[in-house]
Amino acid sequence: MSNSFKPIVAGEFRTLSPEECRVLLIRDCPHQNNLVFYGEITLLIKQGSQLKSAGINLAKVITSPADRSLLTVLYTKVGNECAGHTRTDDRFDDFDATDISIFKRIKSLADERGVSIEQLTYDLVRQSDEFVNILFERGEESAGAIREYGRQYAGSTILIGSHGISRIPWTILRLENTWGDWPDTMSFLEHGQIMEIIYRSTTGSIAERHLLEPLPPPFIPPVITEEEQAEGQE
Repeated sequence: MSNSFKPIVAGEFRTLSPEECRVLLIRDCPHQNNLVFYGEITLLIKQGSQLKSAGINLAKVITSPADRSLLTVLYTKVGNECAGHTRTDDRFDDFDATDISIFKRIKSLADERGVSIEQLTYDLVRQSDEFVNILFERGEESAGAIREYGRQYAGSTILIGSHGISRIPWTILRLENTWGDWPDTMSFLEHGQIMEIIYRSTTGSIAERHLLEPLPPPFIPPVITEEEQAEGQE
C-alpha cells in the first residue's frame, strides 16, 4: 500500500463506516531540549483549524508522554477546538524514555561518528538485524495500541502523537503485516506531518492510508548583530 498525498481541505475526507476509525498519526515537531520551537506553534494551530474546516473533528487525542510530542498534539488540538482530556500512552514513546540503554548506545555511537542520532538510526537499520528486530518490537507495541483505540473509537477520528523513525514507520508495517518497502518507509513523514490511517476494527487491518500535506517551514526571524543595529541607526 503506497503513500498518497492528500491536501487538508473539505471534500478530501470520506465518511467513515461504523467499524472504521480514522487514526491521524502525527510526528513530533522540531524541538530543543524536548520543547517544540516557537515558530511551529502557529503552524500546528493552523493545521488543526484546517482539519476542522475539512470536516475532521477529533473525538480523542492520545500521545507519547514526551513533551515534544505532547506539545505537538496539544497545539493541533487547540486549532481543532477539541475538548476533553489528552491521554498519554507509553506505547508511543521514543527511545530516550522506553529503551534508555539502547538510546545511550545510539547516542554514544552517533557522537563517535559525528552524525545525528536520526542519521545513525538510518544506518543501523541497514547494518544490524538486531536493531531492526528491536524496532519491529516497538512497532508491534504501538500497533497493538492502535488496534485497541481503533475498536474503542470506531466511527470516529482520533489524533495520536508519536515519533519518526523510532516508532511510526514500524507501526505502519506491523499494522499492514508486511515488510513492504521498509527502507524507504523510514523517511516518509516530516516533523509535524500527519499520516491518515483508516483502520477497520472488524478485520484489524488498514483499509487506506494517506500522507497529509506537510507543515510549511516556520518563519525564523534573522539574527541582527549589534553592528547591523548600529548601522541601521545611522
